[in-house]
Amino acid sequence: MKMVSWCSEDHPMDDPDERYFPPRVSRKPPTWLTEDPDLDDYIGLFQEIYTALHADSRRLAIMGARAVLDLGASRMLGANPGNFSAGMQKLVDDKRLTENERKLIDAAFDAGSAAMHRSHQPEVDEVNTVIDILERMVHAEVLAKKVKTLEDATPKRPRTPKLSLKA
Repeated sequence: MKMVSWCSEDHPMDDPDERYFPPRVSRKPPTWLTEDPDLDDYIGLFQEIYTALHADSRRLAIMGARAVLDLGASRMLGANPGNFSAGMQKLVDDKRLTENERKLIDAAFDAGSAAMHRSHQPEVDEVNTVIDILERMVHAEVLAKKVKTLEDATPKRPRTPKLSLKA
């Protein structure tokens, strides 16, 4: 639903106020987020991010996304990385992140920093891109554990004896 409002005391050249219900930036949390008990430290932050999205509080959602990225880096490194950029470089050097993954995470982190420190008001597409990156990062952590479980559950292929051509 779209609500358009205009007041007779507004300047005639001003655009009317438009609000959408739900906001164009709102989205549902992914189902995989609540299925893994190891994600408990993420869940509270994600709930607040999705609440901010439903309230069209884009800056708060982006700031929350930055907090999740920082938490994710800490989890991957096993400690607080201190300098986020140095922590990301260590993960790339250790081959735990690809350079492309780092670029995605850096872009989302920078958007959160801009909202926090430079009063940047992100557009709807920017917010959705950051949340996509955020969900991808955390989902990769979930999938890594599921892959291990899948590998353990999959029967191994029987070895075929090598044939000898000698008669």
